[in-house]
Amino acid sequence: RHRGDLPFKLEEIAVILCPEDDMATFENVARSPGPEPARRVPLIDPRWGLEHIIAALAGVPEEDRHSV
Repeated sequence: RHRGDLPFKLEEIAVILCPEDDMATFENVARSPGPEPARRVPLIDPRWGLEHIIAALAGVPEEDRHSV
């Protein structure tokens, strides 16, 4: 357990867990700033099924994930 702030860099984040309804809010936070290709941190809803989570981690576009 850690009390207080826990500073970290975007590069140190592997995945963000949040409800699907809140993902739009996290999208801007989960992208790296700058002109280089943006690193996008995967957003995962812990309530999703295993196949949906794997598809999100594999980079399957959102519109194609719901058929999984």
